[in-house]
Amino acid sequence: IPADKWEEIYDRWLPLFEEQDFTMFEADLWMAMVWFAENRVDLMLMETGLGGDRDATTALDYLATGITNIGRDHMQYLGSTLEEIAKAKAGIFKPGIPALTAEQDPALFEILSREAAQAGTLLTKVPALSLPKDFPKYQEANLGLAAGLLTAANIPVKPLEQAEKNFFWPGRMQVVSQNPLQVVDGAHNPEGIEALCRSLPGVDRIFFSVLADKQAPEMIRRLLETGKAVTLVRFDTRRLADLEELSAQFGLDLVSLEEALSSDKPALYCGSLKFAAAVLKGKHYDKHEF
Repeated sequence: IPADKWEEIYDRWLPLFEEQDFTMFEADLWMAMVWFAENRVDLMLMETGLGGDRDATTALDYLATGITNIGRDHMQYLGSTLEEIAKAKAGIFKPGIPALTAEQDPALFEILSREAAQAGTLLTKVPALSLPKDFPKYQEANLGLAAGLLTAANIPVKPLEQAEKNFFWPGRMQVVSQNPLQVVDGAHNPEGIEALCRSLPGVDRIFFSVLADKQAPEMIRRLLETGKAVTLVRFDTRRLADLEELSAQFGLDLVSLEEALSSDKPALYCGSLKFAAAVLKGKHYDKHEF
C-alpha cells in the first residue's frame, strides 16, 4: 500500500480509532480492509495476529480457515500450555466455513476438532505433500495446508510442480550468500527452532537474537544441541530480550548486529522475524529483492 495512501486512510479514520480506543493492530487491520475494498482485490489471504478468539481478524468473513500447527507463541495472551493455546487458536473457526489444519499431534487435533464442532463446522486434517529434497522438510505440511485451503475455497490450484518452481518465502531459509553459505531464517519459537534444526544448512556458526516475550532459553538449548557455535546478537528494537543475562546464563558471546553481519564464515541468522528483517536490510536485500 503506497505510503501516501496509507496516511490518507489513517487521517480519514483517526476519529474512529480514537473513539473506539483501537490497538495498533486493529487500526492496521481496518486500514488494510479499507484499501482492499476500495481496490476490489480478487483474493485476500489474511494471517492472524495473536491468532484465535481474541484476534481482530475474526471479525472478517472467510471462504476457508486454517491452522498450520500449534506452537508456543503469545503465551501471555493465549495460554501457558499447548492445550490452552490450541483451544484459543480454534477461535478462528466459523459456522459452516471449512476448517483445515496440518497439526499432527493427536491430542491437540482432538481439541481443535472439538472446538470446530462447537463452532458449527468440521475440521479436516490435511496431509503433507512431498517436496524436492532441497526444500526444508517442514514446508511439506505448509504446502499441503495451502493446497487444501485453496481447494476448500473452490479456487483452482496450479500444478504443484509450478508452485515448487516459483516458491519463495522471504526470511525462511533464505540464502543471502553462497560463498560463504549464509542463511536467514525467522524461526522465533521452540517449535520453529526445532523444525529449523531438523533442516539445518551446512554452517559453522549460528547468530541468534530473540525478543523478550519468547522462550529464549529453550530455543538456545536446542540450537546448542546442533554442535554449532551460537552467538547472541544485539539489534535495534525496544522488544529485545535481556541478551546480557542470556549470555551469562549460557556462556555465549554477545556481539553487535554490525559484527554479526561482517562474518565471513558459513552462518545461520535466526531467532526473530524482526532480526531476520534487520539482517536482510544489512545484507542489502531491500523489499524489491524479496
